[in-house]
Amino acid sequence: MKCSVSEIILAGQVLNALMSQNFTGRQAFTIARLNRVLQQEAKEFETVRQDLLSTYADKNDAGEPILDEQGNVHIADEHIPTVNKELNEILNTEIELGEVSKIPAEWLDNVSLSPAQFDMLMPFIEG
Repeated sequence: MKCSVSEIILAGQVLNALMSQNFTGRQAFTIARLNRVLQQEAKEFETVRQDLLSTYADKNDAGEPILDEQGNVHIADEHIPTVNKELNEILNTEIELGEVSKIPAEWLDNVSLSPAQFDMLMPFIEG
């Protein structure tokens, strides 16, 4: 199955909510496996994102990134377009997830999802 990094990030949020729902054994296994694969890919994205931010961050005298009041890495205004461009390229990258099963739509019949949540999960729903 192929999907973009952004689809993985969005679907991961919904799958985390589904992890506390009750499903049959096979359903639970399929959902848990998909969640685990997406979490691993999201973790790799976060590592790359942090490296990118660190590369463009303003640094103090010790060479460490400067953080703002909220604890976010401070990036000079002239680097923001480059950082955004590179992040968008990463988020739009297609990834092959391998042998991962999609979730049959009927498995979600008794699960409460908003239309927005369902939309985030769409690339991973079959039927």
